[in-house]
Amino acid sequence: MPPVVAPVVPRGTRTYAWAIAVGLLLVGTWLSASPPRSATAASITVTANIVSQTSVDLTACASPAALSFGTVQPGTPMSTNGDCTVAFGSTNSVASLQLSQLDGAGGAMYRPTTGVLDPAFGTAGRSSHSLGTVDQVWGSAVAPDESTLLVMSKSDGANNGDLHLIRIGPSGSLDSTFNGGLGYLRLPLKAVAGTTRGVAAVTILANGQILVGGSGSADNGIAAARVNANGTLDTPFGGGDGVATMDPGGFANTSLAYRILALRSGKFALIGFGNTPTAIALVARYNADGTPDMTFGGGDAYYELDLSGTTGQSFITGQELADGRLLIGGGSVNNTGAFTLLRLTADGTLDTSFGTAGIWRPNYGTGGFWDDMEIEASGTILLHGTSIPSFSTRIARLAADGSGLVTTLAGTGLITTTPVVGSQSGHSIGLDDDGSIMVGGSTATSNGDSVVRRYYADGTLDTSFGTAGTGTYVVATGADEVTSVHPLPNGGWRLVGNAATGAAADAWVGSVTRTTVPDYDDTANDDWGTAGAAFFGACLRATSAVADWSPNATCAMSDGAHWAKVRTTPTTVAHMGGFGSGTASLRFGLRTATSLAPGRLMAPVRVGVIAP
Repeated sequence: MPPVVAPVVPRGTRTYAWAIAVGLLLVGTWLSASPPRSATAASITVTANIVSQTSVDLTACASPAALSFGTVQPGTPMSTNGDCTVAFGSTNSVASLQLSQLDGAGGAMYRPTTGVLDPAFGTAGRSSHSLGTVDQVWGSAVAPDESTLLVMSKSDGANNGDLHLIRIGPSGSLDSTFNGGLGYLRLPLKAVAGTTRGVAAVTILANGQILVGGSGSADNGIAAARVNANGTLDTPFGGGDGVATMDPGGFANTSLAYRILALRSGKFALIGFGNTPTAIALVARYNADGTPDMTFGGGDAYYELDLSGTTGQSFITGQELADGRLLIGGGSVNNTGAFTLLRLTADGTLDTSFGTAGIWRPNYGTGGFWDDMEIEASGTILLHGTSIPSFSTRIARLAADGSGLVTTLAGTGLITTTPVVGSQSGHSIGLDDDGSIMVGGSTATSNGDSVVRRYYADGTLDTSFGTAGTGTYVVATGADEVTSVHPLPNGGWRLVGNAATGAAADAWVGSVTRTTVPDYDDTANDDWGTAGAAFFGACLRATSAVADWSPNATCAMSDGAHWAKVRTTPTTVAHMGGFGSGTASLRFGLRTATSLAPGRLMAPVRVGVIAP
């Protein structure tokens, strides 16, 4: 097992506005069999009733000019420079195009968080949690209701080394409804001594169940447990004990899953290492019920890679692409296999069209790991890595095909001025609504403080965040760190990390929030009627479909029925008069309040298409 491994963070991905298309596919089938009329005659009838097949195309909204107001003076009305033309339709039903705003509170727009802790959360914006003398966060995730799930290793007492899942409510306190009022669940999984905290082996399924990864308590295999939404172990999973374990290589020593990917197919993948006894980087795929998926990796349910025979090697992070392929990142303590990224096909074999023969491995002259990643809207890959033994961190932007760094980040494709920590790495990245990059970690001192740093998408430090681009959070007297940064639906962020006081250590959770811009001016008219008040809305310039909003070719910024606010609930803009496809060309308008302070404003808008 890797003696030192940079931790990973769960990625709760959020999609917005021009970046998401929502389609509903409703399929009904009816099967009837007629009895045979004679010994030689039989018939069977199969019918399928396809209710709706919808589509939406937002490529004409990809231009920044169509979506940006540019520089806005307080109290001044503005509109976007170009049209956002949306194509939508249905092959077999009447489709409707809808808009909705995801600001979480119905505000006109919102300002990104400035890095100040939310005083309504916990005590002064944070809360600490412990099950014993020494507790360390191994992974975390945030549910849609903004409750925070922590995988903690409790390193004292009778359950030494066991993993525990605890849930922190949206207010920052322990959730008393979880596991019969305890707020936590002892898992039949164990931590692995010598590995680094901050790993992200927890994910939330669409039905509210929770998958947690680690190492099996009864053997040396990598393992996952499934927990019900109420905090009880889902015992039918994995053969009747709630745990799915795999030991494909006859591992002589304990192996470990660092990350779990819940796949679109309903299956899931564990990413980590198998110990034989030298660690081998490993990806294993399971069916939804916890049985090994023997269609993956050439028929044995796993893919493994010996990173040139080096020690301390592992896969650490991964993402599933839209077509089912997997991006897998990791590395080694030694230079030979350090900073390795590869792409697997959907069936678990190396995708040789990526990088060089399927692998991208830059030579940074040191050991190290890719420990977190994000897929950006353009398809480029944003990577976070940690060097060994210096523990210096780096962020890289890689072309989608792995052909090399993309210089739109910091001019070279690489940032090396991210937060660092002196003993163990506890870093993570996340993408803000406008593509800005959030980085969590710790200051490089013996008693480091938790920090989060924000960069614009081009790699320039965003000095509006924290103090000159860095938010610093002193949680305890000892070493603090941020191991995970999670975006929230309302534009804020949830921070998760560790804090030490002497020999004791606790998990800590913090919350930073965005500021809502004052709401729309007059709810009765939804227009530009009140000078000096805030307004954010849209105008339908033209449509080849049936207009539900009143079209206006000029979209003049004045009172009139052609401007409407983008509501928090989906609102139909236009619909088809029959089967087929059409378009709708939109402009967005803004007027800020005269008292509004300088800074960036955002409005995440979802574009969806439905059919009855």
